Amino acid sequence: MRATYSRLVVWEKSWEGFLERPVLGWGPENFDFVFIKNFNPCMFLRLCGGEIWFDRAHNIIFDTLVTTGLLGMLAYIGIFFSTFYVLWKNYLKKNIKFWTAGIFSVALIAYFIQNLTVFDMVSSYLMFFLVLGFVVSFTVSRKEPLPQRFTSPEPWVFSVLLISFILSSFFFVIQPIRTSRYTVAAIRQPIGSQERLDLYKKTLETSSLGKYQIREFFGQQILQIIQSERAREIPPEYFRNEFGFLTKELEKTTEELPLDFRSQLTLGKLYTFYAFLSDPPDSVKILEAERVLQKAIEVSPTNQQGYWSLAQVRLYQGRFDEALALTEKAVELEPDLINSYLVVIQVAKTMGDHELAEGKIEQAAEKALYLAEKAVLSGPNNLQAHLMVIQIAKIIGDDELIERKIREAIEINPEWEELLTETP
Repeated sequence: MRATYSRLVVWEKSWEGFLERPVLGWGPENFDFVFIKNFNPCMFLRLCGGEIWFDRAHNIIFDTLVTTGLLGMLAYIGIFFSTFYVLWKNYLKKNIKFWTAGIFSVALIAYFIQNLTVFDMVSSYLMFFLVLGFVVSFTVSRKEPLPQRFTSPEPWVFSVLLISFILSSFFFVIQPIRTSRYTVAAIRQPIGSQERLDLYKKTLETSSLGKYQIREFFGQQILQIIQSERAREIPPEYFRNEFGFLTKELEKTTEELPLDFRSQLTLGKLYTFYAFLSDPPDSVKILEAERVLQKAIEVSPTNQQGYWSLAQVRLYQGRFDEALALTEKAVELEPDLINSYLVVIQVAKTMGDHELAEGKIEQAAEKALYLAEKAVLSGPNNLQAHLMVIQIAKIIGDDELIERKIREAIEINPEWEELLTETP
């Protein structure tokens, strides 16, 4: 059901994207930019599926309308109508049997219907074109048999085909495989080591296929590490080597793909952590984080992640009122999202105005607790919902509430006892 909810929201936003460029669309493989531009803030909620990244509409009609516009949609539909025309015209002329026309017509209809909730894979695409090739064969006149003769192609034809095959195999098969191996090898090396950085470079230099995704993956991976317990064991200078290389690479991505919100968000977070690897914090890196995150908000003004991250930067800059305003903007975008209230609490705790901060914390905690308890009621077997309630109770500082919520969760599932009692 969650997948259904998320698809309905995505289809709604896809229609908005189509209306912005109805004739030619946004271009092939550009659906993710449209999705981010028209992001629905409720995507974080279970009600809207809880999935926040889509690069396809999971519906061939909306996919085609968004990427190629009305002209592309008419061309796509035209393929089916022309295929049906050829099949049934040949049946009426007694060139093929009823079952031949019927079976291939049903196959195409089934293919189209399945693509109303999924997108093409290699296997389905291959079968589609095989069917089209089979149907096209009926358009060849068979009144006069073709002369049967064999002529040996010129030697240069074989040479061209062989060279094309070798080059294609090397650049589109072998090199991407090597890139994948370098990627796995890189993340196995120690943080900040020269071997790791060399493998980063080899990964990005070996093949340009997937380079944007690889840069973003490396950035996300190092962000996870620096926020984990493992980071305490790693000297800051090791992280500096990583962050220096990755920020340069992601800067290339943001220049080449100015609408890539995901890379901008990752780059902004990298700059934020990078700044605090120095003592005192590097103000230049903070300004770079501010620049990138402001651009990210421009690209996707309804995505809460940009506001959360920029609020963190404003805190480090000592601009507490602006940080609070950003968190409240995120709350306005989707009042039922618990994470936004938790960010409000974090910002309010850092503010110098204690009276104002206490008021904000109380309001945010009350709303967050209400939403968390609502999530528990709708899904009592959802451990994450119980953990969220307990976390908020700890933020409030209500020991009695903490004990009661832990006890209620354990009554639902005794296997949670060890995890709940050890949660800091």
